[in-house]
Amino acid sequence: YEDWFEGGEHGGYGSYDAQTDSAPFWLAALIEQIDSERPSPSILEIGCAYGTHLELAQARGWQCFGVEPSKHARDVAIER
Repeated sequence: YEDWFEGGEHGGYGSYDAQTDSAPFWLAALIEQIDSERPSPSILEIGCAYGTHLELAQARGWQCFGVEPSKHARDVAIER
């Protein structure tokens, strides 16, 4: 899986972080809306890869959970 996320495998990403928008407009708007409506929101992302989008919610104080089958990507997400 590391090769897939770091460009070593045909069809994978040249650089997952470089090719992933960390804060797409729709996600940032949704997080802001939920944040204003709930006192202590949480999120579960299935297939969270490097945790890029979870990091956006975590920065706002959300409790974040993610599931990722790739050990390499999961380790990066945990480190974040």
